[in-house]
Amino acid sequence: ILVIQILYLSREAWVARFPAQLGYAQALCQFFGCQVALPKDMSAIILDNDNLKILEGVERTVQLQAILHNQADLAQTLPYLRVKFFDTQQHLLAQYTVSPAVYLAKATHKPQWLATQSDLPIQFTIGVQNLAITDYQLSVFYP
Repeated sequence: ILVIQILYLSREAWVARFPAQLGYAQALCQFFGCQVALPKDMSAIILDNDNLKILEGVERTVQLQAILHNQADLAQTLPYLRVKFFDTQQHLLAQYTVSPAVYLAKATHKPQWLATQSDLPIQFTIGVQNLAITDYQLSVFYP
């Protein structure tokens, strides 16, 4: 019984250290009526090498590429992204929320979490019609 109590009380720390066990922990929590999730530490996640490319064509789109870097010693929940587009006067033209499903859509490897001390290249496109974009801001957040 003591082992079960220890696992129950430390379930999130256990899953953060061993993220491959998340499915087992969720199944146990379903039985015991608890919840378990990976950490959501935005300060541990850095966006690096972000790059915006405007793609002209039938529909004007922008392609964004970046690298998500987890600096933490624990696995992290995949964050959402916020993209803001600005004009020459730094007026906000549009703002978009991008889910992990969207930024990993073209990836050959689709992880369920951001591994400890790891880099994850991401890429996605957004339709921007006739917006006169001169600047952008990309940030991470958790809903």
